[in-house]
Amino acid sequence: MLTVVQAFDRTPIAEIETDDAAALERKLQAADRVFQDRDGWLKPHRRIAILRKLAALMEGLHVRTTGEGTASLG
Repeated sequence: MLTVVQAFDRTPIAEIETDDAAALERKLQAADRVFQDRDGWLKPHRRIAILRKLAALMEGLHVRTTGEGTASLG
């Protein structure tokens, strides 16, 4: 178990399960299989669209949390 604590006073927030070495190895192997299967990857235009949407969402979050915005993303 891993205890998650508040940064400022170390008060416990939650406890979460951790993996053993065998579980971690299985997850890494699964990730590698998916990565190696390029036929399963999204096409570049779809990846670009997703990244642009993420950038717009992050820009909106920045404006809401700071009250500031930037002139452009790139």
